[in-house]
Amino acid sequence: MLFGSILQVGDSRFITPRANVFAVHGELPYFDGQEDNLSRYPLYTKPIPKTTIIEPLRMKINNESPYIQVGNIKVNGISTSAIVQIGSNHRIDVESRVKHVRILLPRVPNNQS
Repeated sequence: MLFGSILQVGDSRFITPRANVFAVHGELPYFDGQEDNLSRYPLYTKPIPKTTIIEPLRMKINNESPYIQVGNIKVNGISTSAIVQIGSNHRIDVESRVKHVRILLPRVPNNQS
């Protein structure tokens, strides 16, 4: 489990995992000292539009047992605001913002050695 992920066993009312990920990969280990300034990137400051459900919903719940029973579960891994939940939930509001930056060296054409 990594980066704001949740394993929830049991009921919950609200789950709101968040993850802001900024990954820098360079061919040389050079950093300008501003890599952690996420405000430079609109990705991290722009509001994410929310989905509104306007359809009427009718539901009938019959809990014959107050216990949650799960035979077995296999999860290889969860990451970046992912949720594995065994139980009920009223509301889940998940947000993950990922920015990958690749810093590559200038390429010299083969005929200009």
